[in-house]
Amino acid sequence: MQGLVWGITAAIGYGLGVLAAWIWRAFADREPRRPRRRSWPVFFISAAVLVVVSFGLGQYWQYEIRKLMGVTDYSIPLVIASPFVAAATFCLLLREQAAAVAPQLAEHHPRQAGEQDRCQHRNGLAGRSFSDRAPDRLVVRGQAE
Repeated sequence: MQGLVWGITAAIGYGLGVLAAWIWRAFADREPRRPRRRSWPVFFISAAVLVVVSFGLGQYWQYEIRKLMGVTDYSIPLVIASPFVAAATFCLLLREQAAAVAPQLAEHHPRQAGEQDRCQHRNGLAGRSFSDRAPDRLVVRGQAE
């Protein structure tokens, strides 16, 4: 059960982070920057350390609660399995959300969906940006410029 809660809260946190980044870029009126070369290793090392520390603190706090409540049951296999259940839950929720959101993203924001030069929007607004950098015309794949 803990792994499910952990995975669900991780997916919610990830979604809120993506939403905050999207809102920030909308107000800053710029595209996402490419990460620096060392950003990903720093991120993964920091994330691994934070997951281990959070997991350890969570286990300690649960131990304290079990002690206060007089509960002695403790299953080591379930404790070991909970991060894996959390990761599986997170990945499944992320995959489901990506599958649900991808068609709308491709239709309304083809550049963010990785389809820069392909127009899919029914009313002809795909690929248009409402900033100062908006293109003067739409380019459809296969069309000569």
